[in-house]
Amino acid sequence: MNLGLITIKKGVIFLAILGLVWGFSTATSAQNSAGKILPARNASSIEADGSGRIDEKAAFVVREEGVTREIDCEKWPEKFWVFLFGAYLFLLVFNLSFGLKNKKKIQWFWELLITLLALWTWKELDVCQRQIWFYYCILESGVIIYFFYAYYFLTSKKERT
Repeated sequence: MNLGLITIKKGVIFLAILGLVWGFSTATSAQNSAGKILPARNASSIEADGSGRIDEKAAFVVREEGVTREIDCEKWPEKFWVFLFGAYLFLLVFNLSFGLKNKKKIQWFWELLITLLALWTWKELDVCQRQIWFYYCILESGVIIYFFYAYYFLTSKKERT
């Protein structure tokens, strides 16, 4: 089995995107299931339905003390996210355009790293997920800009040869 460098790069990109999508989907489902509160049975309900008596079996109710912490959802205003999105676009375009004519192969590593860093920042700072538009805008603009970069790179490479 002959695995070339291009095949390995494509596999790494696929695994990174798969891990990113899976990570966000499991984090959202874990957050949704953690927010559910199950009703607790107390001693009077045990005696009322006859499922257990104190003198026959050791009937007890375990109540977990729910540790609650107050989350400040307004900690990062929308202006911060707009600034971060603009900084992401600037870094992506600057990095792709810098030295475009002298490159012999398509660059992708730093662009993928910048995109993953922006998405990780959103996931960590926007705990309440109120700025969901940021996630989608990063993905869409990253794909669109990289598509135009790849198209320009391939057409200019054909002209050079």
